[in-house]
Amino acid sequence: MPTYRQAMRPLFIISLLFISLFITNYSLAQCTVDNSYTVAGIYPDPLPVGFAGQPYSEDITFVMPTDTSGATINNFEIVSIALPVGLSWVCNNAANGCNYNPQNNVYGCINVYGTPILAGVYEVEVSILVDVTASGANIENIPVPFFITLEIQTPAIGNSGFNSNPPIGCLPLEVDFTNNNPGLLYYEWDFGNGVTSNDENPGVQTYTQPGTYPVQYSGYSNMDTLDNYTLTEVTILNVGENWLGQPWGWEPLNGNNPDPYFQLLEDGNLIYQSNYEYNNDGPITWSVNINMDPTKQYKIKVM
Repeated sequence: MPTYRQAMRPLFIISLLFISLFITNYSLAQCTVDNSYTVAGIYPDPLPVGFAGQPYSEDITFVMPTDTSGATINNFEIVSIALPVGLSWVCNNAANGCNYNPQNNVYGCINVYGTPILAGVYEVEVSILVDVTASGANIENIPVPFFITLEIQTPAIGNSGFNSNPPIGCLPLEVDFTNNNPGLLYYEWDFGNGVTSNDENPGVQTYTQPGTYPVQYSGYSNMDTLDNYTLTEVTILNVGENWLGQPWGWEPLNGNNPDPYFQLLEDGNLIYQSNYEYNNDGPITWSVNINMDPTKQYKIKVM
């Protein structure tokens, strides 16, 4: 009879729950003016880099001129800011419709916040309406665009187990997974899309439906960390008189004893064959040391 040894000693297991969709609540907090800027303009330019699928929150300070070409500037109104998808903005004078009188204060600020969706380099247009007084006449709602650069990069999301890139995108989304622990004995991946793998470096995974996909990963430094079995011996108690084993067979009339051996099949494939025991009708014991995967099927054939 075959005997098994089972081991369940966890030595090294890494797991990561990867969420591809971020939902973040933002309060419309007051932005902070950076008074270190003194020249008329929008700062900083370019804006700090953001990452697709990750929360973003940055303050923009603007310094307004008080006059231009002999005309006195009475008001700046921020009408719109063309931000990448997923981002919004709020000014520090929202109660007054984002109107600013540079004759009273040349400083104002905007907070850009949200979770950008798509990577890219964006020239963000800030649309302004300006009111001026020139030669004693008031001229209102002069459209003036300003531009500021914002780069959104594709991040590699992960932890000590693996990285994934990109973490978010349009369908169909192809995600590349990088194993951060090469050289271990065994791996388990579940990509949340119905695909599993035991490869050290699995292939690119495709996601065809919108949603949130948890990805489970485990890496094992020793086979004893798995719920595995080891075949240690195979015993035949006796061989009947109708034995017709190979290679020589056995015929009771010629007085020969059987020459048994055994084969071990894994999922129908031969993975081990024992030595022959010539002229032996049992009991016979073969000592072996074969690790067996609990996710596969095994069959012992006595020949």
